[in-house]
This record gives sequence, structure tokens and C-alpha cells, in this order.
Amino acid sequence: MTTIKNISIPKPCSESWQQMTPAGSGRHCQSCCKTVTDFTGMSNKQIIDYLSNTNHVCGRFNEKQVNSINYNLYADNLPATGGWKRLALVLGMLGTGFSFKSSAQIQKVAIEQAPVTKIDQYSKNTITGKIPSDSTVYRIITGHIVDERYEALPGVMIKVPADQIGTLTDMNGNFRLRIPNTITQFTASFIGYNSQSVNVDMKSSYPLELKMQAMLMGEVVIAKRAPFVNRVYYRFIKRPIRKIFN
Repeated sequence: MTTIKNISIPKPCSESWQQMTPAGSGRHCQSCCKTVTDFTGMSNKQIIDYLSNTNHVCGRFNEKQVNSINYNLYADNLPATGGWKRLALVLGMLGTGFSFKSSAQIQKVAIEQAPVTKIDQYSKNTITGKIPSDSTVYRIITGHIVDERYEALPGVMIKVPADQIGTLTDMNGNFRLRIPNTITQFTASFIGYNSQSVNVDMKSSYPLELKMQAMLMGEVVIAKRAPFVNRVYYRFIKRPIRKIFN
């Protein structure tokens, strides 16, 4: 159970992320002379672990990340089955005779990734899906992917949804992929950027520009949970006494 109750960014920053200087795991803001940690590529657990051991953090999140993190914190902070033993111990030490019901354990659903089924030897990139028949006619598509500043984006996923064929852009933002002639569309996706669907026509080259997702940036306010003993004292002693005299 984490000590963090929830997080928020009450005063979002309007400074340009692109104009900040790269520094460590984020970028340095000249305006406030702080390093802004980039959380957009981290999982919720990684962010919670990071914030649990750090104070006065200025961070950058994507549009839905903060709500998702707070939902995880809410689920993680619910009492687990067997928590009544700790509570009974504390109540016994305090000399009280209160009884209670333990809460149901929250089970987390593990999301498994599909295993790799085959390798496209032509493009030297991992692909998954059905193995086409020998009669399948192929074509080659290439492309160059940049961001809004026209800088190359390496590691962009190029994927054909129908057959689950895909590849990644190289360090220069270029990709090359062999696809069946029947494919009419592919998608380009990258963490922190809006995905883009592209119709496949008679062209062989597809230059693309990916735009950044809406971001939330600023100083992170971390609401901490009170210690376990304090919470028990308030719930089973202080609050009932207040009700008696109110």
C-alpha cells in the first residue's frame, strides 16, 4: 500500500517543452530554473514509486495520465483481505473493543502481450499475425517520420492492423516495410504523440509528421496518507467521541 493518496497539478505551466534544454530524465526550464521530469514514457507504478521517494517535483504528463494514476492510487490504498489483523492488534493495544469488517481484496488484472509469431526477414523487424500463403503479392513502402519541429522520430511503430505486420523507424526516422498488396491502411504511433492512420495508395513513400498529445506540465502536489495508527485512532476513537458531543 503506497503512502500517496493522490496527485494533482493545480497550477499548470504554459512554458514550451520543445524549447527547454534536455537534462537527465527530463528538460531544464529556464523560466523557473527547475528540471521538469518527463513521466509520459513511464508506467503508473514507476511514477508512483518515483513520487513516493521524491519531493518538490515538477513533471510532464500526457492528457489522461494523472487521472489514471489517481485511480490506481485509490485501488492500491483500499484495505486488503487480512488487514483486520493489523487493525485488531492496534485496537488491542489501545484497549478498545471495536469490531469491524475487512474489505474485499482488490485484484489487479494482468495484461499479457501477444507472443511474437514470426520475423520478417526482408525488413529485419519483428512482425506478428497470420503467415500469408506463397501466392501473396507484396509491395515495399517506405517513409520518413518527424515531429512538429521537423526532427526525426526514432522508434515510431508502423503497423498494419489487418495482418498485424509492423516495424519501427530507425535513428533517422526512416522505415521500410514489406506488405501484401491488399493492404489499404497503416498506422504510425509513438508515446506522447497522436497516432496517425495513413491510406495506402499507389505511392511507395510516405513522409509523415506526428503531433504531440495534449500535455499537463507543472509542479506536482502530492497528498500523503496519514500513518496507519493515526487513521485507526481517528476512525474508531476521535470521530465516535465527536459524534457523542455534537
